[in-house]
Amino acid sequence: VECVFCPECGSRIWHQSSVFSETLTVKGGSLDEAVDLSEAVHIWTSRRVPGVVIPEGAKQFDEEPV
Repeated sequence: VECVFCPECGSRIWHQSSVFSETLTVKGGSLDEAVDLSEAVHIWTSRRVPGVVIPEGAKQFDEEPV
């Protein structure tokens, strides 16, 4: 897994697997502005931050999908 971290605080910004290179996982907490998440796949929704709204009909998993 290739990870990119913030040089100021060390938080992970995104990561990408060499096995699934077409998928880039962006950490929602790293975003400064709202984005259209209607096509996003949402994982670990059982632990989402209060106030995060997942669009109706969006693909989602309570934990890591298998």
